[in-house]
Amino acid sequence: MIPEDVRERARQVLEVAKQHLIRDGVLAPVGMVIEADGTTTVMGLAFREHREKRRAFDALCALAGRRAARAVITVMDVRYATHQHPGTVPRRFRPGEIADHPEQPEAVLVAARAADGTSMALMLPYSWQGEAIRFGDLREVEDYEDNLLRPWQGMTNKRRKVSENK
Repeated sequence: MIPEDVRERARQVLEVAKQHLIRDGVLAPVGMVIEADGTTTVMGLAFREHREKRRAFDALCALAGRRAARAVITVMDVRYATHQHPGTVPRRFRPGEIADHPEQPEAVLVAARAADGTSMALMLPYSWQGEAIRFGDLREVEDYEDNLLRPWQGMTNKRRKVSENK
Protein backbone atom coordinates (compact mmCIF):
# COMPACT_ATOMS: atom_id res chain seq x y z
CA MET A 1 0.00 0.00 0.00
CA ILE A 2 1.32 3.43 -0.94
CA PRO A 3 2.48 5.61 2.00
CA GLU A 4 -0.39 7.65 3.42
CA ASP A 5 1.38 11.00 2.97
CA VAL A 6 1.83 10.28 -0.75
CA ARG A 7 -1.84 9.28 -1.03
CA GLU A 8 -2.85 12.52 0.70
CA ARG A 9 -0.60 14.56 -1.61
CA ALA A 10 -2.22 12.86 -4.64
CA ARG A 11 -5.66 13.84 -3.31
CA GLN A 12 -4.52 17.45 -2.85
CA VAL A 13 -3.12 17.45 -6.39
CA LEU A 14 -6.47 16.20 -7.71
CA GLU A 15 -8.28 19.11 -6.06
CA VAL A 16 -5.88 21.61 -7.63
CA ALA A 17 -6.23 19.88 -11.02
CA LYS A 18 -10.04 20.17 -10.80
CA GLN A 19 -9.74 23.90 -10.15
CA HIS A 20 -7.37 24.34 -13.10
CA LEU A 21 -9.74 22.41 -15.37
CA ILE A 22 -12.71 24.52 -14.25
CA ARG A 23 -10.77 27.78 -14.64
CA ASP A 24 -8.90 27.03 -17.90
CA GLY A 25 -11.11 24.45 -19.61
CA VAL A 26 -8.03 22.28 -20.23
CA LEU A 27 -5.59 20.40 -18.06
CA ALA A 28 -1.91 20.43 -19.03
CA PRO A 29 -0.13 17.16 -18.16
CA VAL A 30 2.47 17.55 -15.42
CA GLY A 31 4.71 15.37 -13.28
CA MET A 32 5.82 16.09 -9.74
CA VAL A 33 8.98 14.75 -8.15
CA ILE A 34 8.72 14.68 -4.35
CA GLU A 35 11.98 14.50 -2.44
CA ALA A 36 12.51 13.09 1.06
CA ASP A 37 12.37 16.57 2.64
CA GLY A 38 9.06 17.33 0.89
CA THR A 39 10.59 19.57 -1.79
CA THR A 40 8.49 19.21 -4.92
CA THR A 41 9.67 19.87 -8.46
CA VAL A 42 6.93 20.25 -11.09
CA MET A 43 7.75 19.33 -14.69
CA GLY A 44 5.53 19.84 -17.73
CA LEU A 45 4.91 16.68 -19.77
CA ALA A 46 4.57 17.95 -23.34
CA PHE A 47 3.87 15.35 -26.03
CA ARG A 48 1.80 14.84 -29.16
CA GLU A 49 2.19 11.12 -29.72
CA HIS A 50 3.18 8.01 -27.79
CA ARG A 51 6.93 8.14 -28.55
CA GLU A 52 7.11 11.73 -27.27
CA LYS A 53 5.02 10.71 -24.27
CA ARG A 54 7.51 7.90 -23.49
CA ARG A 55 10.42 10.40 -23.70
CA ALA A 56 8.62 12.88 -21.42
CA PHE A 57 7.99 10.20 -18.79
CA ASP A 58 11.56 8.90 -19.09
CA ALA A 59 12.81 12.46 -18.43
CA LEU A 60 10.51 12.66 -15.39
CA CYS A 61 11.82 9.34 -14.05
CA ALA A 62 15.42 10.46 -14.69
CA LEU A 63 14.76 13.63 -12.70
CA ALA A 64 13.31 11.49 -9.91
CA GLY A 65 16.48 9.38 -10.00
CA ARG A 66 18.77 12.41 -9.77
CA ARG A 67 16.74 13.79 -6.85
CA ALA A 68 16.48 10.40 -5.07
CA ALA A 69 12.73 11.01 -5.03
CA ARG A 70 10.50 9.33 -2.50
CA ALA A 71 7.50 9.64 -4.85
CA VAL A 72 6.37 10.80 -8.27
CA ILE A 73 2.86 12.03 -9.06
CA THR A 74 1.51 12.65 -12.56
CA VAL A 75 -1.61 14.52 -13.62
CA MET A 76 -3.27 14.12 -17.01
CA ASP A 77 -6.57 14.59 -18.76
CA VAL A 78 -7.48 11.22 -20.30
CA ARG A 79 -10.28 9.37 -21.96
CA TYR A 80 -11.10 6.04 -20.36
CA ALA A 81 -13.22 2.98 -20.83
CA THR A 82 -14.68 0.37 -18.54
CA HIS A 83 -14.63 -3.26 -19.55
CA GLN A 84 -15.83 -6.50 -18.02
CA HIS A 85 -12.84 -8.81 -18.31
CA PRO A 86 -13.55 -12.54 -18.65
CA GLY A 87 -13.09 -14.33 -15.35
CA THR A 88 -13.24 -11.19 -13.22
CA VAL A 89 -16.07 -9.90 -11.12
CA PRO A 90 -15.29 -6.17 -10.83
CA ARG A 91 -15.43 -3.78 -13.75
CA ARG A 92 -12.02 -2.15 -14.18
CA PHE A 93 -11.18 0.99 -16.03
CA ARG A 94 -8.27 1.18 -18.40
CA PRO A 95 -6.90 4.74 -18.44
CA GLY A 96 -5.50 5.92 -21.71
CA GLU A 97 -7.71 3.74 -23.89
CA ILE A 98 -8.70 6.33 -26.44
CA ALA A 99 -12.04 5.54 -27.98
CA ASP A 100 -13.19 6.78 -31.34
CA HIS A 101 -16.66 7.49 -30.04
CA PRO A 102 -17.06 11.23 -29.26
CA GLU A 103 -19.09 10.48 -26.12
CA GLN A 104 -16.27 8.45 -24.57
CA PRO A 105 -15.92 9.82 -21.03
CA GLU A 106 -13.03 12.06 -20.07
CA ALA A 107 -11.33 12.00 -16.70
CA VAL A 108 -8.66 13.62 -14.61
CA LEU A 109 -6.04 10.96 -13.82
CA VAL A 110 -3.68 11.46 -10.90
CA ALA A 111 -1.20 8.58 -10.63
CA ALA A 112 1.31 8.20 -7.82
CA ARG A 113 4.27 5.86 -7.39
CA ALA A 114 6.44 5.71 -4.28
CA ALA A 115 10.13 4.81 -4.28
CA ASP A 116 9.27 1.43 -2.73
CA GLY A 117 7.30 0.55 -5.90
CA THR A 118 3.81 0.90 -4.43
CA SER A 119 1.36 2.85 -6.54
CA MET A 120 -2.17 4.19 -6.74
CA ALA A 121 -4.35 6.26 -9.02
CA LEU A 122 -7.27 8.61 -8.67
CA MET A 123 -9.64 8.76 -11.63
CA LEU A 124 -12.26 11.50 -11.68
CA PRO A 125 -14.60 11.30 -14.69
CA TYR A 126 -16.18 14.46 -16.00
CA SER A 127 -18.38 15.72 -18.77
CA TRP A 128 -19.07 19.10 -20.28
CA GLN A 129 -22.59 20.46 -19.97
CA GLY A 130 -22.49 23.60 -22.05
CA GLU A 131 -19.64 25.58 -20.57
CA ALA A 132 -19.88 23.90 -17.16
CA ILE A 133 -18.12 20.75 -16.03
CA ARG A 134 -19.98 17.97 -14.23
CA PHE A 135 -17.72 15.67 -12.22
CA GLY A 136 -18.61 12.02 -11.70
CA ASP A 137 -17.71 9.61 -8.93
CA LEU A 138 -14.07 9.37 -7.92
CA ARG A 139 -12.37 6.00 -8.36
CA GLU A 140 -9.30 5.10 -6.35
CA VAL A 141 -7.13 2.20 -7.48
CA GLU A 142 -4.36 0.54 -5.48
CA ASP A 143 -1.37 -1.04 -7.25
CA TYR A 144 -2.01 1.04 -10.34
CA GLU A 145 0.00 -0.24 -13.28
CA ASP A 146 1.42 2.49 -15.46
CA ASN A 147 3.98 1.35 -18.00
CA LEU A 148 5.13 4.96 -18.44
CA LEU A 149 5.89 5.74 -14.80
CA ARG A 150 8.65 3.23 -14.18
CA PRO A 151 10.94 2.79 -11.17
CA TRP A 152 13.55 5.56 -11.17
CA GLN A 153 16.27 4.18 -8.91
CA GLY A 154 19.49 4.27 -10.92
CA MET A 155 18.11 6.56 -13.63
CA THR A 156 20.12 9.73 -14.13
CA ASN A 157 19.37 10.68 -17.73
CA LYS A 158 16.78 9.90 -20.39
CA ARG A 159 18.08 6.36 -20.76
CA ARG A 160 17.80 3.78 -18.00
CA LYS A 161 21.17 3.06 -16.37
CA VAL A 162 22.06 -0.48 -15.35
CA SER A 163 22.95 -0.70 -11.68
CA GLU A 164 26.55 -1.69 -10.98
CA ASN A 165 25.54 -4.13 -8.24
CA LYS A 166 23.47 -6.28 -10.57
